[in-house]
Amino acid sequence: MFELGTILKATTGRTMSGCIPPHDNQGLLDYARLLGIGGATTQSYGIAIDSRGNIYIAGITNGNLDGQIFTGATGGANYNLFLSRYDSQGNRRWTRLLGASAADTEALGITTDSAGGVYLTGKTTGAIGGQAAPAGTGMFTAKYDSNGNLLWTRVITSVAGYYATSYGIGADGIGNIYSGGFTNNTFDSHPLITAGVADSYVVKYDQNGNELTSWVFGGPANVYGFGFAANPYGNIHATGYTEGNLFGQTFIGSSPNKNFFLVKFDTNGNQLWTQLLGAVPAGSEAYGYGITADVLGNIYTAGNANVSIGGQVYSGGGPTYYDLLVTKYDPNGNLLWVRMLGTPGGNVKGNSVTVDFLGNVYATGFTSASLDGQAFSGGTYDLFVVKYDANGNKKWTKLLGAGANTNATGISVDFPGNVYGTGYTNASLLGQPYSGGAADSFLIKYE
Repeated sequence: MFELGTILKATTGRTMSGCIPPHDNQGLLDYARLLGIGGATTQSYGIAIDSRGNIYIAGITNGNLDGQIFTGATGGANYNLFLSRYDSQGNRRWTRLLGASAADTEALGITTDSAGGVYLTGKTTGAIGGQAAPAGTGMFTAKYDSNGNLLWTRVITSVAGYYATSYGIGADGIGNIYSGGFTNNTFDSHPLITAGVADSYVVKYDQNGNELTSWVFGGPANVYGFGFAANPYGNIHATGYTEGNLFGQTFIGSSPNKNFFLVKFDTNGNQLWTQLLGAVPAGSEAYGYGITADVLGNIYTAGNANVSIGGQVYSGGGPTYYDLLVTKYDPNGNLLWVRMLGTPGGNVKGNSVTVDFLGNVYATGFTSASLDGQAFSGGTYDLFVVKYDANGNKKWTKLLGAGANTNATGISVDFPGNVYGTGYTNASLLGQPYSGGAADSFLIKYE
């Protein structure tokens, strides 16, 4: 999800800031910060870092938060999005909420640009930012400046009873913003590729919120896009999973299998190449959720699978148990390596991935058991962070939990090599008090 200067951003971010040379991150936990309110749910779904080292997390809340007033009934079924800015030491600078009464507005993806803009995407059922309420569930894109001022909002509506939901957003090196997700009906005047199934989409804006183009992609079966990342050259990459053939690539196995996909488009939406990963045995599933790219154009993804893939051996446990799945592709779509990490009888699911300026790759998500020699806290889930070098050699794995449910949803790295993660938990974490609500968001830092 990224870029800064010549770098890129996707649904997580990294930045090139300052004069401190990059260091080799050792996985030492520096701090944790919690944000929440009693009687409410606050969950963070994405993280990004700007060129000045400011850290932004975004997600949902259903209560007053950090001095900001919730629009709606506190603790109810509807949510406002939240956006919070921190400095590198974990000091929170401000928080903003955006929503509509009796409606859902959820931030599911975040990125920054080289000019200090902060962009959010997700879904809404209400009138936000001066935009009319969608007939069904619509996707939105919003831009803030570094001081938390809302600059513009755009909503693409859906038909009543249908949805369009964005999960990823990226900024390229030439001023374009791309939001992506999936829909089950006509999107922005584009009909579904095949009636009755879900398609994925991308919509492209300039920095002032002018829509430049949009497109849908799909096939004979459902195609769900979750991760979207732009590179500095105006290309956009998408990952997720498909239940059928896609862009001339033959589906591996048969229904109800799921195949991981990775697609590269040019800035105008022309498909350049597509790759699928999966396995033939019945019930085989492979998913892509997080995605990023480096300055050389290599693409990295994180997700999960319940079958051996790419020469990697599945840890076992049966079709309802998953291993982390991390991939690296070159700019031409050649698969460079696959890595899987799991534990027999446990779930290890990857949500986000980032890469530092030394080429090291970091993936995060959650595990339901001890992992790679790291002890599980005994709750429902612990977050994990795993580091690979540029060749896919595993360097370290870290777990963090509190005997409860701690799930990491986003990861980012700054130019000096500090790694930041975000997500949510329902217990005190690393000495930080829990609010007592259904969930608090968190920010963590590794050095």
